[in-house]
Amino acid sequence: MKVAIVGLCFLGVIAAVCAALLVKGLRPPVIVVQNAPSTQPGATAAPQVTVLCAAQDLLPMTVVEGGMVGSQSIPPGEAPKGYLSNTTDVVGKVVKTPMTAGQPYTATCFYEESGSRLLASVIPAGKRAVAISVTDYAGLDGLIYPGSLVDVMASFEPGGTVGGHHDATTVTLLEKVQVLAFEQHTVVSPDKSITDMDGVPRGGMRRVTLLVDTRQSKTLELGMKLGSLSLALRNPLDSTAADKEPITLGSMMGEQPVAEQPAAPSPFTAPPPVTRAPETPHWDVIVMQGTTSETRSYAVPVAQEASKP
Repeated sequence: MKVAIVGLCFLGVIAAVCAALLVKGLRPPVIVVQNAPSTQPGATAAPQVTVLCAAQDLLPMTVVEGGMVGSQSIPPGEAPKGYLSNTTDVVGKVVKTPMTAGQPYTATCFYEESGSRLLASVIPAGKRAVAISVTDYAGLDGLIYPGSLVDVMASFEPGGTVGGHHDATTVTLLEKVQVLAFEQHTVVSPDKSITDMDGVPRGGMRRVTLLVDTRQSKTLELGMKLGSLSLALRNPLDSTAADKEPITLGSMMGEQPVAEQPAAPSPFTAPPPVTRAPETPHWDVIVMQGTTSETRSYAVPVAQEASKP
């Protein structure tokens, strides 16, 4: 009897185990899904830095212009040491070593030594370095720097003889002119003080050296002789043409232009010849009566005048 009971209990345990295994086999498998990296448009991209590079091959002693500057965006870890990202740190500088197109600009690519001989060696063929004197405000004191690009304007006082103007006039003489030096600070020298030894500015005037051609140098000389010059700073990459239309005091105040009055005749100019009408052919007859005489004129008959050879 006891053996039968033990056997039934053993069979019951086996049946329970089999039932548990059957229920576990009927459950769906659990799938673990790993989140993939987000590719949504709003996802944060890897940081990039802007590095300025040469847009063309450059030889030593070349003064960098706006068209010689390109840019590229690269990860910070790939940027060269001392890279430059501001155009004002590149345009106007003098290249020290040869550069190839696409090569990044760094601080070591440019000259830092001072010296007038070095400055003279960077002047291109056909160009001249011309110094002008401007006031503090006209010279953009504190804003202008060697290598910058400026437009040169000239102002003439009323009553001058330039172009026959009788009103105060301002015109744009030159545009997109490069500054070689501001006082003692040049494109081939480090920063220097632009004041006298005692720290006092030179009478409110500044000396600016510009890179121009021979014709422009004569224009600057004439502008300084007959008027006053001032500078307008422009973006190094700005290639738009300046407005060349003269501005007068009258046009600035909205007045209508006054017709030019004819110039008074000079006392040294010979008067114009007087045109006289042709005289009619006539005879002069002197009639004398006693102590008096009288001249009488008689017209020559037409038929007789026509018969003359």
